[in-house]
Amino acid sequence: MKKTNIAAYSGELTYSELFGHKKGAFTGAYSDRKGILEETGGGIVFLDEIGDADLKTQVQLLRFLDNGGFVRLGDNQERFSRVLVVAATNKNLQEEISRGNFREDLYHRLSELSVRVPSLNERREDIPDLAIHFLGKLYRTYRGKDEPRDDAPFLTEEAKQVLVKHNYKGNIRELRSILLRALFFRTGQSLGAADIRRAITDGMREVTTQATTKLTVEVTDEILSKIAHEEDFWTASMNHIPRISFLGMW
Repeated sequence: MKKTNIAAYSGELTYSELFGHKKGAFTGAYSDRKGILEETGGGIVFLDEIGDADLKTQVQLLRFLDNGGFVRLGDNQERFSRVLVVAATNKNLQEEISRGNFREDLYHRLSELSVRVPSLNERREDIPDLAIHFLGKLYRTYRGKDEPRDDAPFLTEEAKQVLVKHNYKGNIRELRSILLRALFFRTGQSLGAADIRRAITDGMREVTTQATTKLTVEVTDEILSKIAHEEDFWTASMNHIPRISFLGMW
């Protein structure tokens, strides 16, 4: 069994990762290379983030799923491989199809057998056990050299209830992030409700700051672009800059 993350590549690199390439097919292709679908012949290939595949890769992947045939990048020889393909995505592929980003025929080919994994918000009864599991792993990873390996901090019942009631937009990764912040800034062996609330609040502040920074950069670029096309700099500044004074940039 082999796995690859489609989102980690783009363009020709995605195609090469899946189907391989011939020497000289692109800059840096110094030798022939088998793709993951050829290397794993007779096995299982897990394609993570399939929703991020470009349209060219989708066409070739559809062809491969139909008859097992493919052509390496830069080659003209058809090859065949027999594998079981398992794909996953966090995107709504029906919406991606309506936007023209994902082929409907490929969707139906991949969804012959599908499993929907519920979000963390839909299985809150699992949160206390998951929190204990992650807290133990995080402690063993980040503990100080003088701290005993098997003496991990523990969550109070009140802390568990705060975690259970929280709305997780980031699923498991958000739960892990909250616990990591709480672990770093703990003042004792136990993590209480106040510790978890503070960790959640700190995380929300980081997200807000990042969003504000992104918006500020985007608006600034827009204004500079408009000013650049005006003959009179001062008149242009007076016309455009006041529009964003509420952001506190000036």
